[in-house]
Amino acid sequence: MRLLALLLAFLATPGLAHEMTPTYPKLGLSFTKSILFTELSLFNAREDVQFYKIDVFTEDWQPVEFVTQYKVLKVPYNARRNFKVYIKSSAEAVYVCSTSKHRRGWTSQTVVTSKVCSKLARR
Repeated sequence: MRLLALLLAFLATPGLAHEMTPTYPKLGLSFTKSILFTELSLFNAREDVQFYKIDVFTEDWQPVEFVTQYKVLKVPYNARRNFKVYIKSSAEAVYVCSTSKHRRGWTSQTVVTSKVCSKLARR
């Protein structure tokens, strides 16, 4: 009975996260042969967060150098923001991730960080 009550309470609680689409973005050629790019979209479903940090990782979760207009995006609640990520074609990039960032000194509520990753589709 307790397990059922706990399960129902969990299902009734709204999820606090953000989403990044597409899930499997394709890399395309950029302005030069040695640079690839992809375009992603970030949707903010969290009232308590407005900033998201963008990162690119290898299969072993090692950071990869990349370029984007802003490495920390400001995305208001219930808003969507499109962005492009540029990566060297020689890089072993596998994941593009977004991580929620909280303001410094924000301690009025429990701080929950969400991280969402998209896996790059190789040609």
